[in-house]
Amino acid sequence: MLNGTRGGRGKEYQGDAMKIICKVCGKLESEHHEFEPAMVDKDCKCDPSGWGAFVKEICGKFTLDEEMLETYGERRCLNCEHGEECHTKKGSDE
Repeated sequence: MLNGTRGGRGKEYQGDAMKIICKVCGKLESEHHEFEPAMVDKDCKCDPSGWGAFVKEICGKFTLDEEMLETYGERRCLNCEHGEECHTKKGSDE
């Protein structure tokens, strides 16, 4: 037995009791958040947690948001707020 676990299948045994935990993060199912779906453009490479419930579509031309770059060091589009890497597949200017 290693660190109170055995089996290596996402199950933690405590004596005769068993609880099921996530293989990825080790949290109990009850500790996970509820699934919150969002429609995202297939070319989006942004961190999904950076958006709220609404994810804007990627616009046709990347226009650097100078204030975002200066304040946060992130290259985001002034028009759609997506990163420069999201625009590469849309045929926009580099």
